[in-house]
Amino acid sequence: MISPNNGNSDVTSYSLYWDNSSGTPNILLVKSLTNTFTVTGLTGGNTYLFVVQATNIYGTGELS
Repeated sequence: MISPNNGNSDVTSYSLYWDNSSGTPNILLVKSLTNTFTVTGLTGGNTYLFVVQATNIYGTGELS
């Protein structure tokens, strides 16, 4: 968890997780400073859950 005293520190990386119907978003798709990512192989009409987690010099924040 990011410290409440985060000093407005810049984000050093983002982690994008995917839930493939397990009920828990636990598949790490990317950990990078990039703010875009393309997921391929999705099927129309299905529900997908993705969450993002930011990290800065003080630690890692909560899942979005």
